[in-house]
Amino acid sequence: MVLPHAIMNKLLAARSRLALALAVGLVGLGSVAQAQPVPKMPDPYKALFLQIARETGVPVALIAAVAAAESGFDPLARSPKGATGLMQLMPDTARRFNVTNLLSPEQNLRGGAHYLRWLSERFPNDMERVIAAYNAGESAVDRAGGTPPFPETQAYLPKVMHYFRHFDKLLAAQLQPGSAPSKG
Repeated sequence: MVLPHAIMNKLLAARSRLALALAVGLVGLGSVAQAQPVPKMPDPYKALFLQIARETGVPVALIAAVAAAESGFDPLARSPKGATGLMQLMPDTARRFNVTNLLSPEQNLRGGAHYLRWLSERFPNDMERVIAAYNAGESAVDRAGGTPPFPETQAYLPKVMHYFRHFDKLLAAQLQPGSAPSKG
């Protein structure tokens, strides 16, 4: 049976909302993402994350969650698809955001944060679409009318939301603008 496009989009949106609800703990079905250990942010990066969060206005917990999901905080990470660095920037995305050295933690992080900021302006008040677009691209989110039905993106969204909640709690006192980074 072939469903009309509008119905399929509504079903996909409902599935995405359920995945998000699982990730943020609104539904207690034992999300796989919640069982995954969260990568530890290396101490030398904490000040850099804070600085870039301040510069871009992107929550430090979101930047950290994306970096954790994308590279596990490995500045030398490379994907089979060509994404590179802490924020796993694709070469075209890096160029869009003036990143000239994908392996520079500072440039890569800054480029990824600026991309998150740009996505936040494109999809205002819709963190789910921002995160999905970071993973799948904004055009894929546009075509799907929300989170694309790609298995990678469907798994990525709750993972990033789980990491976001973790870093939001962990870093709130340490890295929010106006407070000094702590050791540990």
